Amino acid sequence: MAKIKKFDKPALRRFKDDFEKSVSAFAKKSGVVIKLGAARFNDSSVTYKLEVIIASDGDMSAEEAMGRKSLDLEGVFFGLTGKDYGRTWKSWDGDTYRLTGIKSSRPKYPVSGVNMRTGKGFKFGDDIIKKLSKQIK
Repeated sequence: MAKIKKFDKPALRRFKDDFEKSVSAFAKKSGVVIKLGAARFNDSSVTYKLEVIIASDGDMSAEEAMGRKSLDLEGVFFGLTGKDYGRTWKSWDGDTYRLTGIKSSRPKYPVSGVNMRTGKGFKFGDDIIKKLSKQIK
C-alpha cells in the first residue's frame, strides 16, 4: 500500500481492503471474523467501527457470520434461527433467492436475501418468512 497523505474515499477503500487482508490470518487462527464497518473521517484522521464476530466455522465469510448472527438474534421474532441462513425460495418471477439475514429495524422489509442468478441483494417483506416456514412442513 502506498503511503497515505490524506484520507479521502479512494484512500479509505484501499486502507480497508489492506487492513482486512492483513488481519484475516489472525482472525482465522482465532476463530473470529473481523470486519471494518462504517467510517467517519477528515483529512488527517479516520474512525472505523470494528466488528469482531465469533465464527462457528473457520471458513465462514464475514457476510455469512453476520447473517447467521442476525438470524440468531432477531430471527426469533420471526421463527428463524442461524440454521436458516442460506435457505432458498422461488419468487413469482421464477428467480431463486437465498436468505442472508434479518433486520428488525426495517419493519416493512425485514428479510435480506440475494438473487442466486445475479448475486444482487434485496429486501423482502415478512411474507417470505411464511413461504419459508411452509417449506419446512
